[in-house]
Amino acid sequence: AVVTQPWFEGVILLLICVSCVTLALDTPLLDPASDLAWWLKMTGALTTSCFVLECAMKVLAYGLCAYLSDGWNVLDFSIVIVCVASSPLVVSAIPQLSHLSTLKTLRALRPLRIAGRNPGMRLIIETILKALPAMTSALAVLAAFQVLFGILGMQLFMGSLGACNLDEEADHESCMSMSPDEDGTAPAWVNTMAGSFDDFGQAMLLLYITSTGEAFNDYMFAQMDVVGFRKPLERDDYSAYSLFMIAWQLIGNFIAMNLFIGAIVDNFTKVRGVTPDSPQLMTPAQAQWVKTMQQIAKKKPRPRARPPSNPLRAAAFHLVTWKLFDLLIMAIILA
Repeated sequence: AVVTQPWFEGVILLLICVSCVTLALDTPLLDPASDLAWWLKMTGALTTSCFVLECAMKVLAYGLCAYLSDGWNVLDFSIVIVCVASSPLVVSAIPQLSHLSTLKTLRALRPLRIAGRNPGMRLIIETILKALPAMTSALAVLAAFQVLFGILGMQLFMGSLGACNLDEEADHESCMSMSPDEDGTAPAWVNTMAGSFDDFGQAMLLLYITSTGEAFNDYMFAQMDVVGFRKPLERDDYSAYSLFMIAWQLIGNFIAMNLFIGAIVDNFTKVRGVTPDSPQLMTPAQAQWVKTMQQIAKKKPRPRARPPSNPLRAAAFHLVTWKLFDLLIMAIILA
């Protein structure tokens, strides 16, 4: 009877919020001897104990199999197990569990427990997860475009976006024959920007960075300066190369990315449903309320205008309610 009470969920929700705050304050740079570290340790132990007690009560109330039949309960149970196994008290008692310290990062999943207890947030997350499998086609189109532009970019700019680290005006052959400078830096032909078209992986990285619109103009200007394979860049040597990055922005950013987002929104709308027959984003009580309101709206009588008793007004009334009157007015407006 306790686990089904509204106040019980309210207390657990408050403890989850407190636990999230302690996670935000507990950083690796925190002094272990400080008062804040002690309070965080005590608060963490208290919240973990309460979560263990919550799981134990629900398992006793519903049974282990029934409790774990819900995916959100599995998430709660897993987070509690990780918190217990990685707690300092348990690790000090069982040193073999010290290897599980990396699992502490899974404690960041605690805010998801709030979503699991809020019906609206829970239904939205479940709807998004149901829509994800339909994203494969959009991802395939985006990947195909990126591979196409990656191969094309390798044909056009492989080895052409680099420069000598000791002399930007030297070509590759002259650069490699130079002696180290006063600091002992050896000559090397390097790419000054993140990503290049020297290999397929670097090409994919460059296209991914520019697909977000981040610094695509810098890459475009660098491509406009390309002279040839392993030759120093010259300002605006071939401006037509700018069409490559412009085309990638149009296809890889504006079209492909928006296609992916549009597919998500479309599938999200289909899955969630907005009619009483498929109210996936509504709780049963909300769906019943919507259905009742729609039935009431259908049965509500609609007021009907009556012809006035005055002969002149009656003639005007019959004229404006004539079926062809609106068509005549529309024709006059178009004319």
